[in-house]
Amino acid sequence: MFTITDALFLLLSFVNIYFLVLFFIVFVLEGKNVRKAPAIKTLPSVSFIIPVYNKENSIAKVVESIKKLSYPKSLMEIIAVDDGSKDGSYGILKKISGIKLFRKKNGGRADALNFGIERAKGKIIACIDADSYPEKNSLIKAVRFFDDRNVAGVTVSSLANNPKNFLQKLQKLEYILLVLSRKLMERLNCIYVTPGPMALYRKDVVKKVGGFDTRNMTEDIEIAWRLLAKGYRIRMSVDSKVYTDVPGILKDWWHQRIRWNVGGTQTALKYSHLFFKKPSNIGMFILPLFTLSYLLTLFGLALFSYVFLSAAYSFIFVYLKSAFLGADLLSVQLSLNPDILSITGAFMFAVSMAWLKLSLGALKGEASIKKDLPAFAVFLLFYLAVNPFNLVASTWKFLRKSYSW
Repeated sequence: MFTITDALFLLLSFVNIYFLVLFFIVFVLEGKNVRKAPAIKTLPSVSFIIPVYNKENSIAKVVESIKKLSYPKSLMEIIAVDDGSKDGSYGILKKISGIKLFRKKNGGRADALNFGIERAKGKIIACIDADSYPEKNSLIKAVRFFDDRNVAGVTVSSLANNPKNFLQKLQKLEYILLVLSRKLMERLNCIYVTPGPMALYRKDVVKKVGGFDTRNMTEDIEIAWRLLAKGYRIRMSVDSKVYTDVPGILKDWWHQRIRWNVGGTQTALKYSHLFFKKPSNIGMFILPLFTLSYLLTLFGLALFSYVFLSAAYSFIFVYLKSAFLGADLLSVQLSLNPDILSITGAFMFAVSMAWLKLSLGALKGEASIKKDLPAFAVFLLFYLAVNPFNLVASTWKFLRKSYSW
């Protein structure tokens, strides 16, 4: 018997499949250009800005990786802004030569970036986290996209650095999947985040639009929306890689994702006045996508909870009744009758695996289905299922206006 619950499940599945198919279509149109980068006549001067807060275990390695970049040293400067660290970060930075070091009262990542921008000499600013390590050729590949004067930001492939435990390996797969989807969003001029591990911007444009928003918990999302709202473009350099330290314990991962969700909600509400307004890609695509994703995630969680609890109740009721009637409870019969719901679920899983394979192809050598099969299975079946619960916690935090790191 086909129920309302079945219909709702099919609706949810249809929307998910629609967006997956949309990305596949964009991939067919753009796939051959994933690695394509324009030529640039003159290399611009670049100022690296590193906001530092309690990163004594990684900051020296970050500076060292920047110094090893294949880029003319005469066109580079490194600015480290210690944002009131309470550990030994500032002492370590004082011993490093070849950098411009500043110290200020703690004001958050966005405030530290704005502080650095005011003191930067480069035409391009490269914002990089104090626990992220750019690959040797990442900068010289990324700056090519600034050949277009309308390009105000360039993001790169952010990847998990040296994952050791299983949680970090799951995040490794998540970061790989995000790379291809972000590149395809470029085709629609809808790259809605320039992730903190490393992103490049035109300094004059960032200053013109007012710098980073110090009130937003995800300034890397907000600045991307602001640049798009002002008519600028953001490009993605797939071959530019930066490896970033990812949370190794569940508690840190949970709080990181809550911050991401709260910051995303702040940004969506800030630009909600652009909803369905042309020619803004924010209003015509990004805002509807964010809103629909948010509602479907909560709806999907509610639907799953209802189905699970109903099934559990029915099972327990039948079990107790059977026991009361003296039935053999150790005798179990399995019924495998494929229906539209199971077929839809299997199709979604197959499409997800195909997308995973395409993503791995865009970043050859970072992972393989054969080598990382256990992590793939857990990622698709369980890891993604945790996100709706985190979104609920994030919504509660947002409603309480508990905006803090």
